Formats: sequence, structure tokens, C-alpha cells
Amino acid sequence: MSERSRRTNYMKQSGIRGMAGWGILLLFMIKMIYMSYKSGMLGMTYYAGASVIFIAIYVLLGMAVVPVQKKMVYFQINRGSYRNAAKVNRVISGVVLIFAGVISVVFLIFSTKISIVLFGTALCSLLIKLMAVALLLWIPSFILRGYMEGIGNAMPGIFADVAAHVVGLIVTILFQPMFAEYGRKVAALMRQDSYAYAYAACSGGLGLLTGGLVSLVFLLLVRSVFGREIKKRIRADEVRKTDSAMDILWNFFAGYVKTAFVENIGVLLAVVLVMMYVGLSQKTANGAGMLYTGIAVLILPAGLLAWQISMPFTRQLSAIMKQADFHHAKEKMALCLKILSYSVIPYCAALFALAPTVSKVFFDVQNAEFETLIRIGAGTACLLCFGIFFRQTVSVLLKPYVRNIYAGLLGGSGVVFFLVLEGTGMTGEMSTAYAYMLACLVYLLLAGFVALKKIRIYNRLLQSLVMPLVAAIFSAAIGFGLYMILAGKIPEWLLVLLCGVIIYVMHNVVIVVLHVFEAHEWSEVPASGFPVSFAKMIGKY
Repeated sequence: MSERSRRTNYMKQSGIRGMAGWGILLLFMIKMIYMSYKSGMLGMTYYAGASVIFIAIYVLLGMAVVPVQKKMVYFQINRGSYRNAAKVNRVISGVVLIFAGVISVVFLIFSTKISIVLFGTALCSLLIKLMAVALLLWIPSFILRGYMEGIGNAMPGIFADVAAHVVGLIVTILFQPMFAEYGRKVAALMRQDSYAYAYAACSGGLGLLTGGLVSLVFLLLVRSVFGREIKKRIRADEVRKTDSAMDILWNFFAGYVKTAFVENIGVLLAVVLVMMYVGLSQKTANGAGMLYTGIAVLILPAGLLAWQISMPFTRQLSAIMKQADFHHAKEKMALCLKILSYSVIPYCAALFALAPTVSKVFFDVQNAEFETLIRIGAGTACLLCFGIFFRQTVSVLLKPYVRNIYAGLLGGSGVVFFLVLEGTGMTGEMSTAYAYMLACLVYLLLAGFVALKKIRIYNRLLQSLVMPLVAAIFSAAIGFGLYMILAGKIPEWLLVLLCGVIIYVMHNVVIVVLHVFEAHEWSEVPASGFPVSFAKMIGKY
């Protein structure tokens, strides 16, 4: 494959991956909203307890393995050494599968004890067992996906992820009534309502398990199709002496540590904080469920958008900085910061303003604490997005060990903030939420200071950051005023829709009036049809 064909193929796969990411996120949001309605926040608390264990292992043995395995296999394939690539895949697969198998067996055998020690109740034990089996299916899927991406075909992994989440959502919806009915019978027998909520939440765990099974079967079928061609190329490979297993493992773990504990530090910090909160509180109230849905779920769309905006910018900035073209770097960074501000800040401002009706419509919860958590989640999402953007910028400008120090500060500051806030008597869920938000703020200020010091765009911050912030606050205030006027007069779902449309329209109007974007910049802004049409209508461009 020529370099031009390879680049075209990469761009197509990146575009499909981006769209698939939003599809998977939508399916996940629907699942969480459905479960919050059917299982209640107490049920979501049990689900959150088991999920943090699943997420931690999912990140450490799945998400962190794929990029490292992909790079190592691709390096060998690019050299034409298919025999070495196959050995790299075998060694990495063997080590990861052994770890995954041991961990899953431990959780299966000691699920009750683990549930009691970590969460102060045995009611998470069935969910932990379901998650343990799910891990035995998801981790091999990640290994297959990493190998396929290494040989240059990311499409099977993308399709497998989408299919897994579709099937997982369907299974969750179909089996929820069955689990709920069984839970009610157990609750009546045990004379404790908590059993009903715990069993109702198990439908989500079964959805994860079946989704992992679908993903694994699909990727195994695809792997079998590629198998003959791969074996043929291995036989034709003239390289007979392959790298030793120790060399492969050394290179793998060197890349793995960076990917797992630096690239994914934000996810791991969230998991650690939730586990510390539940472990210290030793209670099964609604707090963990509200924390999981009110913050973790709401920041995902903003985080995904930040990654999709930041990653292309990072590649472009890397090429620009090789030529020491600081003027071009300033232009590109200012534009990307505008796009990020334009896309993320109004989303967060709308969540902040409409927290009461969002909690009622989407999660069927009406209390001040959950509304506060939604507002904290909105603020955290905003800080996290800009932190991701500046972190990607810094990754081009600084040496790796400095970036590792910054990641350590993010994780360490989050734990310190939690311990301090929890010691003041603040509730555990609020301590966790504020600790994560403050850690994101520290990371943003640090990475932003370094990035702006290296690429000085201070004179463009007014147009890139302040004006979009003003537009978002103004439009959110209009939406909140409309909410206050119409609350109780029209259905809540209609009120959310109406306020959302008004906020979107007003935000774009103010963006155009303030002339945030130049005429030629709108072509790079996603979903810019309406603001461009409005700008032409009023003669702005």
C-alpha cells in the first residue's frame, strides 16, 4: 500500500471511528437513563459499585493494551516482519490473558467478601460476578482488536464495539423486568427492599456480558478470515530469528505504563475516588448512584468531543513545530481553542442552568443534592475538556517525563482534595465530586500555563475563550429564564427541548454578533450550517 493510500485509509477509518464513538456514547447514555428509571438511584448505587471495579480492569487490561499492542505489531509489519509481528501478538496476548483470567477467577470466587469489604454490603456480589465473566470476554476482544489495528484494519474493532453496545442495550431492556421481579420476590422473602434494587441493576451487568460475547465472537470470525493470508505471509517471511520474549515484554511494559497510568489517569482517578468514597462511607444510600449518573455520565460527551478536536490539532501542531513556524502554530491553536469553546461551553452552561429539569426528565430524580451534582458535573466537564486540549498541546512541546509528572499531579491532587474535603464533614458524594473538579482545575491551570507560555496567544484569548464564554452564559441565562417562566405549565420533556433549542439558537446568534469566527474559519467548525446562514443573512460576512 502506497503512503498516499495508507493516509487516505487512515482518514476514512478515523472518520468512521469518530461517528462510531458518538453512536456508542448515545447507546451508553440510553442504557444509563433507562436503568436510572427502572432500578432507581439505589439500584444505580449497586451498579456503580461493581462498575468501578470493571472500569478499572477494563482500562488497565483493555484500553491501555490496545494502543501499545497496535504500535508494536505495526512496527514489525511496517518492516515486513510478519513472523515477528505474530510473536509479539502471542507474547502480549498470553500475558494479558493470564492476568485477566486470574483477576476474573478471584472476583468470581471471592465476590461476596470483596463486595462486603469494598462496599459494606453483600448485595453487589452478583453484579461483581457478572462483571468478572464480562471481563473474560471483553479482554480477549481488546487483544484481537489491537492486533487487527496493528495490521492496518481498525474497522472490525469499531463494528464489534457498536454491535456489542447495541446488543448490550437490548439485553438490558429485555431482562430488566425479569431481574426486577425476581428481586422483589427475594426482597419479600428477606424483608429488605434493597434486594429488589440490587437484582434490578443486574440487567446492566448481563448487558455488558452479552455485549462482550458478541464482540468476541465477531472478532474471532473476522480473525479467521484474515488467518490464512497472515499465515501465508508468515511462511513467506525470510526473517527466521525473532525477538526474544523478554525483549518483547520489556518494550510492551515500557509503553504500557505510560499509556495506562498517564494517558488514562483521569479515568483511574475517578475510579479511585469513587472507591475511596464508598469504602470510607460504608453505606448503600443513593449517593454513589447519583454520583455515577450525575457526573460520570454527563462529562462523557464533552470529553469525547474534546478528544476529537484535540487529536487532529496535536498531529498538525507536531508537523508545524518541526518547521519552527510559531505564527502558524498560534493561528492553529487559537482556532482550535475557539472551536472547543464554541462546542463545549454552551453544553456545560445549559446543563448548569437546566439542572432541575434535566434531573427530572432524564433520571427521574427530584432532589437538591442531585441537581448540585449535575451542576458540578457540568463544571467538571468544562474544566476537563480544556485540560485535555492543553494536555495534548503540551504533549508536543515537552519531554515525556515532564508530562508524566503532570499526570501524577492530577492523580495526587485529586486524592488529597478528597481527603481534605471529606475531613471537613462534607458528604462523601460531594467530597468526591468537588475533589475531581478541583483536580481537573489544577491540571488545567498547570497545562494551560505551560502551553500558553510556549505558544503565546494571550492577545487572542478574548476572542477564543472570553467571547464564547459570554455567549454561553447569556444564552444559558435566557434558557433558565424561560424555564422559570414555563415550569409547571408545559410537560417537563417539552420544556427541556424548548429551552435547549433556545439556548442553541441564542448562543449561535451571539457568537456571530461578537464575530468570534472569521468567515474562512467556519469551514472547520462542526455543524456550522445555522450560524453561517445567519451571518450571511445579517450581512456579517
